[in-house]
Amino acid sequence: MAFLTGAPETLWGKIAVLKFITASQSDSFGSIVTRPGKIVEKTGGVALVASRTPSFAAISFADLGAFTVGAVQDASLYGRYPFVIRNDTS
Repeated sequence: MAFLTGAPETLWGKIAVLKFITASQSDSFGSIVTRPGKIVEKTGGVALVASRTPSFAAISFADLGAFTVGAVQDASLYGRYPFVIRNDTS
């Protein structure tokens, strides 16, 4: 069906995710739900941090991705729902 709708890349991406989840079932890691404010298509390079309060300052998809990869490795965020904000102190 994906071929008919013109979305084979989406189908292959979903299959890759399912294969990863199946292969990683013996691994134990918690869930993290990131809550960014405004996401925009722009050049990345801004450090992001987890926060208890929201911010609607624009962040890039690339920066959110980099934050998420780091968050998965931070056990203190497991089971949390942090807002993701720009680290303006960096």
